[in-house]
Amino acid sequence: MRIAIMLPDGTQLYESGLLELGQVLTSIELSQELKPGIYEGAILSYSCYGMEEIKELNGAKTIFKLEVEP
Repeated sequence: MRIAIMLPDGTQLYESGLLELGQVLTSIELSQELKPGIYEGAILSYSCYGMEEIKELNGAKTIFKLEVEP
């Protein structure tokens, strides 16, 4: 699985490497600093891959509210 976070305008803030089954992320580092505020319509994207070969099988996108505190 690979996870990505984007702003509504498509700006990518984060993309993980390939995650193994059961692996968790406890913290991430964004590619750019954001001003404090609420970013409505941010996108969390999941891409799933086959275990035998690295081929994207399916995925999902979730819209969420990203809150950045000072």
